[in-house]
Amino acid sequence: MMVRKISVLVILCVLCMACVKENRRGCPCVLKLDFSELDAEKTDSAFVEVVSAHGLEFSGVVYASEFNTEYIVKVPRRNLWVNAFYGIDRKRISEDGSLIIRCGDPSPKLYMYSKCVNADCELVKEKLNLLKNYAMVGIQVVDVSAFPFHFLVKGTIDGYSADGSPNRGEFACELTPDSNGYAEVAVPRQLDGSLVLEVADKTEIVKSFALGEYIIASGFDWTEPELKDISIAIDYARSRISISVASWVTEYVFDIEI
Repeated sequence: MMVRKISVLVILCVLCMACVKENRRGCPCVLKLDFSELDAEKTDSAFVEVVSAHGLEFSGVVYASEFNTEYIVKVPRRNLWVNAFYGIDRKRISEDGSLIIRCGDPSPKLYMYSKCVNADCELVKEKLNLLKNYAMVGIQVVDVSAFPFHFLVKGTIDGYSADGSPNRGEFACELTPDSNGYAEVAVPRQLDGSLVLEVADKTEIVKSFALGEYIIASGFDWTEPELKDISIAIDYARSRISISVASWVTEYVFDIEI
């Protein structure tokens, strides 16, 4: 009789263990995000989103007071993209988790983290380091008195997809040099040398430059984790353009026909 009771007890224990194991497969994954690399002096918050093939799984705001604590999110057990941003109004993030720059607007001064994680487990820990994901293009006209024009920067990247990759689309932003002959625009990460700089007067395009090709030829690398800024000097009187990226300087000579 005692042996029978023990046998029944063992069977019940095995069944209970099987049930617990089966139920845990249906439990969410606990995603612990570490924002301790963020500098509270640079931003007071960051926007975080979790995206899967099924769409947006989670979105929220992490405030500076939480940067040194674990930010916990419960997510479905599947492959996920974890994205985090600052330098952007969260209202500009689409419902599907993508960021689209409106034609006519510059890129936001975006710091970003994006990584695909396998969440088919009980616990995932990620340390997020948000890096500069835009390049500031500064244009200096050498002799502004001899330059009665404005600029138009055009490209084929209009933001970022839900997986954090550059999104193909129309980018265009008009620039007018100030009284010192300076203008600047933030552009998103590029996939190729398709950026174009147009010089225009009030009625037409005077000259178009393959700006993206010049930038790449000067030594700039769009695949670097953190993008550098770009300086361009245009000497209209001498028909000369100079591009500087970090410590590299390359000079291009061209003719302007007006």
